[in-house]
Amino acid sequence: MAIVVTRRGLLPENDQFDADCRKCKSSLRFLRRDAKFTDDQRDGAFLTVSCPVCGDPVHVAESAARQRPDRPSR
Repeated sequence: MAIVVTRRGLLPENDQFDADCRKCKSSLRFLRRDAKFTDDQRDGAFLTVSCPVCGDPVHVAESAARQRPDRPSR
């Protein structure tokens, strides 16, 4: 028997995140695979990227992934 894909999913590393830099106020959009993941038991998991404008670290909660129309809610 062959395996048939009835609905194609999306890989988690392609989740998109939006964040604002606190230092220079730039608005950023990045993919999960471009960020550093940190698991914090106290505050929850978050992702960190370096702002391409000023270089400051920008943090966003892992739960803040943009919901795309083709991605089911979690």
